[in-house]
Amino acid sequence: MARKNQYDPEFHIPGEPETKENPSPSDITAYRYQPSEAGEEAPTGHEYSPPPEQDVDGRKKKGVFRNTKGRFIIEMAAAMMAVVVVKDAFGYDLLGHDIFNDRRSVSSVSVSVPEPEPEPEPEPEPVRSDMPDKEFPKLKNLEPNGYVEGYGILNEEYVRFEYFDKTQNDYLYCEDGVWNRTNDWLIDGEGVHFPGGVVIKDYYYAPDSDYDTEYAKISGQAGSAWYNGKDFLFISNDAMSGYNDLVEPIYKNLPIGDIPGASYDRATNTLTLNNFKDRNAVLNINMMGNGFKIKIVGENELNRILSWGFRYGGSITFTGDGMLTLDAGDSHAIELRAEDSESCIMIEETPKIRVYGHYGAIWVTDTTCATGLYYKGSMAWDPAYDNVHRTFGPFNTSLFSDDNDYTVVFSEASPMESVSFNFDFVDDDY
Repeated sequence: MARKNQYDPEFHIPGEPETKENPSPSDITAYRYQPSEAGEEAPTGHEYSPPPEQDVDGRKKKGVFRNTKGRFIIEMAAAMMAVVVVKDAFGYDLLGHDIFNDRRSVSSVSVSVPEPEPEPEPEPEPVRSDMPDKEFPKLKNLEPNGYVEGYGILNEEYVRFEYFDKTQNDYLYCEDGVWNRTNDWLIDGEGVHFPGGVVIKDYYYAPDSDYDTEYAKISGQAGSAWYNGKDFLFISNDAMSGYNDLVEPIYKNLPIGDIPGASYDRATNTLTLNNFKDRNAVLNINMMGNGFKIKIVGENELNRILSWGFRYGGSITFTGDGMLTLDAGDSHAIELRAEDSESCIMIEETPKIRVYGHYGAIWVTDTTCATGLYYKGSMAWDPAYDNVHRTFGPFNTSLFSDDNDYTVVFSEASPMESVSFNFDFVDDDY
């Protein structure tokens, strides 16, 4: 006979205990109250004492416990969802942080706001690969007019100013009787007078003329032509036949010495420019040795500087604390023709020098020196150019150049037409 369940299976309420038809005396005795040894009071019959858990279909009853755990899981899931919603609203990166170990306060959570537009980046500084020199080279042949191997002493040194708008040069120094003389004509009704009392009546003379134009008129004729920078004189071989085919013209010597704004000191081999301003003036220097210096005082302006070395020395060292502007237009502003000598340009850190010259501001040719240009201060240039540096040729220019030429270039090998020394900037207002 199947045993009746003591509990209602749907509501878990204790049911009526199973009764037997004919209880035995032992069963009746088992339900009789027996006081405990602890002296418990006897029940009144009104208290409810839940029966111990019984097996339900062979399993322990767990309905009440299962409902309690389910509520806990649901509550925890709701709390987690609330945390997720709140943090997501503040732009919190849930994948990058542990949401249960985040100690930041709500006030510290960054709120997503539009970022301001970035400021434009400054233009990059030009690549300044060229650096100043710590010292100048130790050169020989410092004095003017030294011995040239294979030629001896040439007596060809000079310092002079030449002008585009003048026919006569200004000599500050030279070997007297060699470079400071010019042709002088003595012409009268008798003819052209030459030294030694020679007078020639057959001649061609063109005052205030151009040499090339006048020489073209007598081209094809054999004879001698002279030019003094102003007048043209030609005498044919037939007219000079009685004088061994050569007549030496009369010369006059030009004065030597200081001029306003420029002076030369032989003891120190120094030319001082003191507020000398003439944009038509070219400073021409020949074989003055590697110790020749130009001291700059005040503000000075020239067209260009040209120096010659011819196997001896034609270096220039710029000193002083003044300013010099060179604007050569369609030529080099500083040009050193070393002519197989150990010659170079050297610039101290004190004078301010602005140089502009077409096809290359500074140009050195045929030097045996390791470098054609040295400077101790600073060299500045237009920031539009990069990789500015000094180097030997050949160069990217319409002028002929080879590996014996030296100048300041930008990029690969393009000559710089404008550079400044000991300025913090390039001032192109020449």
